[in-house]
Amino acid sequence: MNKTHVIIEAILAVAIIALFALFFSGKKSNTKPALVTADGQKAAASIAYVRMDSLMSQYEYYKAVTEKLEKEAEGHRVQLAGRANALQKAAEDFERRMRTNAFISAEAQQKEQNRLMQMQQSGQRLEAELTQKFATQQQLMLEDIQKTIREQMAEYNKEHGYALILTTAGLDNILYGEPALDITDDVIKYLNERFKKESTSIPEVPATETPATEKK
Repeated sequence: MNKTHVIIEAILAVAIIALFALFFSGKKSNTKPALVTADGQKAAASIAYVRMDSLMSQYEYYKAVTEKLEKEAEGHRVQLAGRANALQKAAEDFERRMRTNAFISAEAQQKEQNRLMQMQQSGQRLEAELTQKFATQQQLMLEDIQKTIREQMAEYNKEHGYALILTTAGLDNILYGEPALDITDDVIKYLNERFKKESTSIPEVPATETPATEKK
């Protein structure tokens, strides 16, 4: 299921992007210490950044979403594999009966051939339905993660008073940042504490129904 795993990687890469360019207008706390830049100058710590790779690997809600998506993908794989195996066995039986002239009439042979075609088409429809279900689920999870982070970062910033919080992944968005501006560990701690306290639920989607052609 390489296609499914590519989809999973996409959600993992995009889900935390909501942290990028979050603008907060809260007043800077009087108790916030000034940072010292590389040239020895003091500056107000009104801008900060979060290392996205670290956040992705340590945020418990993010890891819970990842685990759920992986289980969902595995469930789809098993379901499709079952359909494929059933179709393969039916096709092999059809070929055996053809070789041994086991069909009592041309009509019986055509009827069985039509049944195999219906099984194949039904499997293709199921794959499309599962793909759509997975896409819907990952979209719901992405939106929920974005919403959760925005809300919790807004609460976080009430006590920290940053004017701007950025994210960085490798050389993306930020080419250089003073270590004093790195609030990654503090943000991860804050988000995980909120996750444990609030028991954030993961969005669900309706179960995929069996195609009508497969119902006896």
